[in-house]
Amino acid sequence: MMRPMVTRGVIGLALCLAASLAAAAGEPAAREDRQTLPWGVKGGVGFSADPSAFLMGLEGDYAFTREFRAGPLLQIAASDRRLIVAPTANFRFYLPIEDAPAAVERLNPFVQLGLGFAYVDRERRRRHDDEEVGFLMNAGFGFDYMVTDRVGLGSHMLFNVLPRDTAGERFFFSWQVVTASVRF
Repeated sequence: MMRPMVTRGVIGLALCLAASLAAAAGEPAAREDRQTLPWGVKGGVGFSADPSAFLMGLEGDYAFTREFRAGPLLQIAASDRRLIVAPTANFRFYLPIEDAPAAVERLNPFVQLGLGFAYVDRERRRRHDDEEVGFLMNAGFGFDYMVTDRVGLGSHMLFNVLPRDTAGERFFFSWQVVTASVRF
């Protein structure tokens, strides 16, 4: 049951990346202008909670400075036993790499923090579902590698904490193994 969803997610991400690369063709920006394109969207796939839970992530952000971006993030983790839908407001702080070759400067490591909510549905196949909504805080790290001045590939991990027990969950780990981003 999970294989068709995983396949669709990977195909969708690949199509999004291909369209982004085609749209990004054009004149490259000057080296000092990189990361200053204000708007960005990112999608990713990976796993959450345990290796059998498929994760999809979608986010948008706005650059307030070269080092600080903020915007909404939606994580959806699904397996046969559990569904987690977690919308959050995330704040990302990029750690600049300066005085390095251009190829290294395109690597953008970051740390991020977020606040939001999590909808947790456990034991989805049973008659008496255990579902609840709770407050969520997350922290994590990752990187974006800007393939062009507008398109990037990356990966990031989040440690999601639910301060109050929500449908039996107090913590879940999520790793978007592959992300694709577009800045405009």
